[in-house]
Amino acid sequence: MIDIYTQPSCTWCDMVKSLFTKSGLIENEDYKCRDIVESEEDCKFIVNVLGAKSVPVVVSNGTVIMGYKPVAIAEVINERIRDNDALEWAGVDENGRWLH
Repeated sequence: MIDIYTQPSCTWCDMVKSLFTKSGLIENEDYKCRDIVESEEDCKFIVNVLGAKSVPVVVSNGTVIMGYKPVAIAEVINERIRDNDALEWAGVDENGRWLH
């Protein structure tokens, strides 16, 4: 699960969320948006544990991305897509095409 820490009225947060929406990943299955205004626990986590001073913050498999960094975020998205494909992989057909 990828965690995206955001807050309302944050343009950079909206841009990060848009990347995930356009990727085809499914919210609450592949990633979760966490509003630090609504959750004091999430706010404390990104400040005290991750050392973040602002949002957005993306966390996935030990990778922490602070700020809007589309290339790094795309790498995290692509990793999740590859993981999903691996879980659905059912072999190859006689032409070498993947079966799902």
